Amino acid sequence: MDVIELTKKLVSIESITGNEHEIAEFIASQLNFAEVELQTVGGFGPNVIAETITNPEKPVIILNCHMDTVDIMQGWDSEPLVPGIEGNRMFGLGACDMKAGIAIAMDVFKQADKNGKNLIFTAVSDEEGNSKGAHLLLSKIAEKEGKETLEKGLCLIPEDTQEKIKLGARGRYVVKITVKGLSAHGATPESGTNAIDDAAKIVTALKNLPLKEHPKLQKGSICTLKINGGGDFLSVPERCEITVDRHTVLGEDKIQVAKDFDQLLRNLNLESQYEVSLLERETPFLEPYILDTENLWAQKFQNAYKAFYNIDAEIEYGKSVGDFNAFGGLMPTIVFGPKGENAHGPNECVLVDSIIRCRDFFLEFLNRI
Repeated sequence: MDVIELTKKLVSIESITGNEHEIAEFIASQLNFAEVELQTVGGFGPNVIAETITNPEKPVIILNCHMDTVDIMQGWDSEPLVPGIEGNRMFGLGACDMKAGIAIAMDVFKQADKNGKNLIFTAVSDEEGNSKGAHLLLSKIAEKEGKETLEKGLCLIPEDTQEKIKLGARGRYVVKITVKGLSAHGATPESGTNAIDDAAKIVTALKNLPLKEHPKLQKGSICTLKINGGGDFLSVPERCEITVDRHTVLGEDKIQVAKDFDQLLRNLNLESQYEVSLLERETPFLEPYILDTENLWAQKFQNAYKAFYNIDAEIEYGKSVGDFNAFGGLMPTIVFGPKGENAHGPNECVLVDSIIRCRDFFLEFLNRI
């Protein structure tokens, strides 16, 4: 099965987050020429791990991809799980994010000259959620190979980057602000403290939150995601919760983020009490990371790019998070993938010639090492 037919097959397998079981079984069946393992990920489909370790003295190169997609949304002009090609575009749910990337990684793992190389193919679950698959995978590999082995190795992620080289990304926290007022009869609001009124003041003031700027990751960001409060009775609302997205850059951590929120709220002189906390989740929040352009792996990748494309590579840094943050915090990580359109939206597509070009470039890079 060539890389285009493989992409079409992967698109046709529904793998919305939490339902990665069928696609994991299919991927494993196509890699039976190597040592393949299915790693259990509670509540999700299993991770797929296939490896060919030919020289333990050499660095480990991981080809990583995620199997899950977002849910099917309204607005499609075609059936999302029936891949179709129109001209140079292949349409389908997850076509560019990242079924094409899985096909590229599988084909590269199959075709690459493994003489003297240690290649590990990994396909993980829950990337669109909380990266549970990536965290479990990294723990397993670190335990088996050692953290030092990861630090010396390289992770390649063929996720859609429009054929630009991504060498870093911002991090992300989700902050919950709980506003606690005082209930009273709605006909005499002056007798209570309206938590929703104070929550409105907080949301309005969030634009004044200090955001650190980084020369490559640029500035962090803030976005109110949800407000929940009030009740069915004629009572002054005594509680309101605000959920806020906070993308961060290097130099910002959860302690500083919490302090920034607390200082902002203290300056508002609210009548309500409040509490600032990070939203609870099963895995750690993803931290910002950067791979220096002068890193040996980054240099090799850029040199291979110039030789293959006959131009200098365009370097970019991600505004949001993904499994690459988890890998980038432990080892050199490069994200590079095909051109596509409408990821996470209706009529998602990937460019067919870009799939082939990226596959060929990855093979060129690995064969030059």
